[in-house]
Amino acid sequence: MRVDRVLKPCLREPIAEIFDAARILDAAVSAHMLSRTDLAAELIRFANFPAIREWTESLWGKCSPYVAFQSLPNSPPTLGKGERLHLRMPNAAEREALHRRDGFHCRFCGIPLIRKEVREKLRKTYPESLLWGKSNSAQHAAFQAMWLQYDHVVPHS
Repeated sequence: MRVDRVLKPCLREPIAEIFDAARILDAAVSAHMLSRTDLAAELIRFANFPAIREWTESLWGKCSPYVAFQSLPNSPPTLGKGERLHLRMPNAAEREALHRRDGFHCRFCGIPLIRKEVREKLRKTYPESLLWGKSNSAQHAAFQAMWLQYDHVVPHS
């Protein structure tokens, strides 16, 4: 279900391959539900597009221009670690409200998102298809790009 909303500016526009991979992964889940595990495994492997890897690396890879600190005019002050509040992550009720509001789509760019719990269940069921190593390059590109994470419009730091 897509929720109508005004998208906020994003670091980079999403690429079409992310939406293609989402459709393929949806078909993989449908195949799994029909006990077609061979087809599900093949579809999960197929959705690991190199173009998505390039897109994710451009955002948070080691050479990304977005990872380095940039001082922006009129930005709020940066607080030292001792001045910050403890990590503020949403509780279960707040997460449910966010999911309802955004329909499991990114609030910024609108791409579909996959909860960690879903990824983990699929990874355990299809370990040869859904790779999830410790480095970005060792992770399934589509699942990495669509990894549901909670963030703040103004970063916590």
